[in-house]
Amino acid sequence: MVTVYRHGPESKTGRLLDVQSDYIVLEVENNKVVYYQIHHVKSVSEDSIASQPAMEQIEGQNFIREERFNELFRHLKNEPIQINQGGPDMAVGRLVETSDDFIVLAMENNEIAYFNLHHVKSALKLSEGMQSDDSESAESVSSELTNLSESSDPSASFSPEILKAEKFSDLFDQLMHKWVLINRQGPDALEGILVENAVGHFTIINNQEIIRINPFHIKSFSVGPKAEKKEENNQTEAEEEEEDRSSRSHYRERKSSRERRSERRSETRSYSRTAHLRRTTRKTSTRSTRIPRRYTSSRYLS
Repeated sequence: MVTVYRHGPESKTGRLLDVQSDYIVLEVENNKVVYYQIHHVKSVSEDSIASQPAMEQIEGQNFIREERFNELFRHLKNEPIQINQGGPDMAVGRLVETSDDFIVLAMENNEIAYFNLHHVKSALKLSEGMQSDDSESAESVSSELTNLSESSDPSASFSPEILKAEKFSDLFDQLMHKWVLINRQGPDALEGILVENAVGHFTIINNQEIIRINPFHIKSFSVGPKAEKKEENNQTEAEEEEEDRSSRSHYRERKSSRERRSERRSETRSYSRTAHLRRTTRKTSTRSTRIPRRYTSSRYLS
């Protein structure tokens, strides 16, 4: 029994199954098989005094054997996998594309993420009902796996475009003037519009901030804003639409109210004109039937 990494989210204790030129294979609890890339492994320790832990020794444990770490992923295509064992660099998704130095995962919320294999510390094939010794990590992985299964429904109409390239660095030639999310989570995460792909650095603009980043330190990226911002944008659009509907409704009510007042004023004016016309007509009729005084004297009447 050995322990890979003495501390931290990548630390696991289990049975060493295989050692290759650039990776090792470790069987841990719940029959999980973790593939560690050697150049990231800081330590491997063994307790020579402690007795063997009560772990069932499974003969003929199934695991992938290849000469190189990057060649493992050819056997995991279209399978749900977990990249890294914890922390901000952990990711869960369905492997949809592989290359010599990068892989592509289809993740929840229809996110397509590209991972630089040089920075991938470990990989694990996932399956339904798989548990973790870390309850917080287990809950996160279980939730993401469930959301991934739902979003990977073959009947879904959404089919995101996947960028093609031979090398990870070549992908950025297709990202000019697009919004990109670099290093997804954690303190190294940043996002903005890629405006320059120069030798030795990339230039990203986010509002008034100009960011220059060394390509070597890019662990992963995806195209478009992060899910939280998408939800925020969708919520903002919904609020603006609701406000617009409310404004239109208020305008219609005010317009209807003005029309009613206008109709009442028109009716009042019409009634006033009619009443005035009637009074004028009566006065004219009275004048026409009145006998002048000069014809009412006695000499005219006798």
